[in-house]
Parts: sequence; structure tokens; C-alpha cells
Amino acid sequence: MHLLVPVGQPAADPQLITRLALEPARVEAALQAGAPQALALPLLTHQFLHAGWIHLTMNMVMLLSVGAVTERLMGRGLDGAVRVVALLLLSGVGGAVAFILLNPHSTLLMMGASGALSGLYGALLVAVARRGARRGAHRATWMALASIAAVFIGLNVVLAAGARVSGFIPIAWETHLAGFVTGCLLQPLLGARPHRTAGPAPRA
Repeated sequence: MHLLVPVGQPAADPQLITRLALEPARVEAALQAGAPQALALPLLTHQFLHAGWIHLTMNMVMLLSVGAVTERLMGRGLDGAVRVVALLLLSGVGGAVAFILLNPHSTLLMMGASGALSGLYGALLVAVARRGARRGAHRATWMALASIAAVFIGLNVVLAAGARVSGFIPIAWETHLAGFVTGCLLQPLLGARPHRTAGPAPRA
């Protein structure tokens, strides 16, 4: 379930949206007041807020394009689903922390699952790289992954610049890139271990 915040229209419950979305300036104030526990909720809940149907649709397309294949590489059945959910939430948190650190005084409300979904891309790339390395295709695998990562980073830079020039809704490119890096780092920890085939039985 994702809450929708209509773009250009007053939210049904502005106080609820403000409490669930991530606002760096409010985070800084909470830290200065010695109340870090106030950060836990928006670090998670901002991932379930979207600024209208277009924002939600774009993220759902992103999820459909990479979610299933990432889940297969992370594990099978319920175990794989749990690993993917953990990866999503932690990548979203990692992206949010980066956004706060790079924009500590911002009063903009940051919301959306883009950081979490970027973590799926990062984890997918590392999983493919590890599989290719086990098969001996080191150079070709890493060149392909570097190209894909460069495209991902370049696309975010272009989107951020375009949004700033056009005056459209600001894009939290910092969250995307940090979520991507978080997914890369988490994949070795959360990814399913490769199954080893049994060798021939030893002779007596």
C-alpha cells in the first residue's frame, strides 16, 4: 500500500504527510534536541509515499523491471522474498541518510521508493558479477556491469539537471545513487549463497 500525495493539491492530512515524509531540516532539529528516535519513522515511511500517480507508476515500472529477477538471484521462495524486502527497506534507509547528509538544512519533503528500488539494481549487478566471476568471465562481466552502472548514474544526473532547469518536482538523485551503492554493499550479506554440486563419491 502506498499513500499518494497529489501534486499541486493540498493533501488530505498535511500533518500526517509531514510526519511520514523525510524532511532533512526536521531531522537536524531532532538531533539537536537529543531525540534521535524521532528519525526512525520517516526513514522507513518516506518509502511508501508518492507524489501522485505518475511518481507511483514510474516506481512500479521500475520494480517490475528488476524485482522478479533480483528475487530469484537473492534466494527462492519465502526466504528470497524476505531477503528482497530487507534489501529494499535498508537501501531506502541508506538513500535517505545520504540525502540528509548532503541536504541537512533542506525543508523539502523527500518521499518515494526510488532509493529502495535503486538498491535492487545495485544488488542485481553485484549478484551477476559474482556469478560471472565464479564462471571465470571476469573481464567481460565487470565491463558490462561498469557500463550499466555508468548509464544508471548518468541517467540520474540528467534527470536531476532536467528537473532543476524545468522547475519541475526536484529529483532526489542523491537518494538514488546512495540506494544503488547500499544495494551493492548489501548483496554479499543478504544474497543467497551459491549451491555447490556434489562431486564424485570418493573411492575406498
